[in-house]
Amino acid sequence: MAKMNVNEIVANIDDSFNIFICSSSFEERSLTISTRLKNFSFNKVILLENSQGSELLKNNTAKIKDLFPNNRIDISVNLHNMLTLVNDIRDALSDVGDDCSILIDITTFTHEELLICTKILLTDDRIKEVVCLYNNAAEYCVATPLKEKWLSQGAEMIHPVWGFPGLVLPSRQTHLIVILGYESSRAFAAISDIEPASISLIYGSSSSSITDKDKEANSFFKSVLQDMAFEYNDIEEYDIPCNDPNMISEGLKNIFAKHQDKNIVVVPLNSKMSTIGVVLSTVERENVQVCYAPAIIYNEKDYSSPGLDCYIFKLKG
Repeated sequence: MAKMNVNEIVANIDDSFNIFICSSSFEERSLTISTRLKNFSFNKVILLENSQGSELLKNNTAKIKDLFPNNRIDISVNLHNMLTLVNDIRDALSDVGDDCSILIDITTFTHEELLICTKILLTDDRIKEVVCLYNNAAEYCVATPLKEKWLSQGAEMIHPVWGFPGLVLPSRQTHLIVILGYESSRAFAAISDIEPASISLIYGSSSSSITDKDKEANSFFKSVLQDMAFEYNDIEEYDIPCNDPNMISEGLKNIFAKHQDKNIVVVPLNSKMSTIGVVLSTVERENVQVCYAPAIIYNEKDYSSPGLDCYIFKLKG
């Protein structure tokens, strides 16, 4: 994994990738990387967009379409029927040849979209190289005091993500692993719905926080979730850098080994880089189930501000 200033992307990314995949969002960050890749000579651009998006999202979607007017496939994502996303991505990749290389901006995918998309890319033998780009957030909820910050409110029913069904046996106890970010209410909803026998909480370590404000927020939301989950006596806590997929993957594998006699369920709610770590950790552990609970409402107008860093991570190849 490497990190660079977003203005150095063009100088450091080889213009030889066959396909570029990105997702529009209400976040301004959905434009950061695409804007800098507009002159690349991709054979195909695949754009994911929420079919029920807000005006902010629609405006950003239009801007990305203007950046890539040719050889583009638009995928309208129905967040309540993710099997259509599976079929649409497969259709969009149906004509790729052997030795295909793909560049993917993972910045503003939902966690579920990212899990599904990367699972497909990893298991398609025609695709030889997949490189992920991620633009950090300078800050979340910029205009909101720390104890009032919120990225989303409410949670829909938690469910297994396509491609990560796991092996859940009624005769076994369940161990739940939550990778926590700002969204403590969604984390607690997952705990309440799954009702595990034991829990592991993974927090982004302070060394992986981008600013001092992030470190302060991590500490605050950690204490919030600890208070919310007070009824569980068997809670393990881990601090792992959530901007490093390999470290998240290794940390998860250690937890899997410790609880190998239980059903294991993972709920990723931190950065997209940490979600990539979930994918890597489960490639050879199909007994692990990954679940997701979509938010009901997002704080669209004050969600994040774009940072100046771009992380580059080779997922495959």
